[in-house]
Amino acid sequence: MLNKIVSDDTPSIMTAEINHNTIVVRVHTMQIDEGNRLLFEEELFCSARTNSPLSLVLDLEQVTFLSSSSLSSLVRLRLECIERSQKVILVGLSHNVKEVFRITKLNKSFESFVDVASAMQWLEANV
Repeated sequence: MLNKIVSDDTPSIMTAEINHNTIVVRVHTMQIDEGNRLLFEEELFCSARTNSPLSLVLDLEQVTFLSSSSLSSLVRLRLECIERSQKVILVGLSHNVKEVFRITKLNKSFESFVDVASAMQWLEANV
């Protein structure tokens, strides 16, 4: 079951579902930039905090652009989740997004997989 993360009167850019002991958050926008970064951060952090200590799988399959401030949001999320012993896993990275993570060396900070199923399989074997 998919749920909006914010209230019905706020346009959401992601949905979340609980899958076993994991929350899967799917982003439904092509760009995370200055126009929607605060909403992205609010929804993502709310989802992680509300469902702690569940691992969080962030599906970025539809995202083709991440601004530097959205990358910063992901780093802050990761650090906050580490404090709660909560894993953050990225999935569905486009070529461009994957390249940004490689150039910034953030690919060494985040586990990433091709799809949600692969991430779930890894979590089952490693948690």
